[in-house]
Amino acid sequence: MSIYIITPCTRIQYLQEISKTIPRECIWVIVYDSNYTDRILPYGDIILRPKNIRGSYGKPHINYALDALKLEDSDWIYVLDDDNIIHPDWYETISPLCNDGYNILSWGQLWNDDTIRLRPTEHMVFRAVDQASYMWRYGFNSVARFDEDYFGDGKFAEKLGQKSHRIDRYISYYNYLSPESMTEEEKEDFDAGVLEFLSKNDNNYAVNFNNNNLLTDQDATNLLRIEQLDYSTDNTTDLSHIKEIYLKSRKYRGGTACEVGSLGGQGTLSLCLAGLNVTSYDNDGQEGFKDKREFLCRDFNVNWIVQEGLYALNDEIKYDVVFHDSYHYDEVIPELVAFWYYKVKDKGMLIVHDVETFSHERFMFLIGNPIFERTKDAHGRELGTYYKN
Repeated sequence: MSIYIITPCTRIQYLQEISKTIPRECIWVIVYDSNYTDRILPYGDIILRPKNIRGSYGKPHINYALDALKLEDSDWIYVLDDDNIIHPDWYETISPLCNDGYNILSWGQLWNDDTIRLRPTEHMVFRAVDQASYMWRYGFNSVARFDEDYFGDGKFAEKLGQKSHRIDRYISYYNYLSPESMTEEEKEDFDAGVLEFLSKNDNNYAVNFNNNNLLTDQDATNLLRIEQLDYSTDNTTDLSHIKEIYLKSRKYRGGTACEVGSLGGQGTLSLCLAGLNVTSYDNDGQEGFKDKREFLCRDFNVNWIVQEGLYALNDEIKYDVVFHDSYHYDEVIPELVAFWYYKVKDKGMLIVHDVETFSHERFMFLIGNPIFERTKDAHGRELGTYYKN
């Protein structure tokens, strides 16, 4: 039995630093991108120099290694990106467990400042695990290969098709040597693809949620109640958008909703008033709001979960409506994509607040360019609604 660490490589400037963390007992395989095969550095136990393997976020490089190496069924595979390092406690933790008794091992992950990014989980679900937070025994699934796109690592985890043996320790990092999860070159590649895609698909028009959807007396009562809520706290979603969430959600009356980030509970109440059974995720990072929102929604049986919204991805429950109003900017895009594919039912909708803070074109590209609409409040904050047809 051998443990192989596979590193797809374009960022050769990090290899020296990575090499200092590789356990001597492991076999380090570096797969150079074809654009860099003339710049081989003296690191790695096995160096692979494919002729026509480029880009695609390292996934074809990993597949090349899996095809080229003479792997035994008992061997274990771990993928380490070229901007990451091995955690100092990783090898001594996993080595006793690398045997035929397990097929997949997984563990928690840290940011490079040692704060928690992903908690340990046995669920091999997209966005619940990262490429650096699991490894697998080759013979368990020797034919599985990575999809050659940015989210190929998360989708590969699901291809393995079973739960892992969870190690309740934090023994991996996320992009330890790089300040960003994507390089500027990768962002440019995304944007170029987005522009090309949108130029060929120009039928992406908004729908008017008020058309053919007349208000009832009960709607008028509910809207009046929404108008009387307190919106004075900074970062509270604007009244106009809370009303919009209510009006759009009415057609799912009797269904289910998942809210990510509830703060004072205005969005939660709008979903409840629309007749949905609501599950709300919030880590209660701002003191005092937990009691406030629970009191506001006291007339409804809300399933309050004091966790980050990411934990919703640990189960297979899907919802008619997902309202995401948690963290923002480009780093939220992978989480939004995961919610779109794994938490929104067919014919359901995803509502996202503050969509002006991230690359909307890139996000639309990744979720398949669905019908959507964006509205802006008086302060310039935007609400996006995406319909899963």
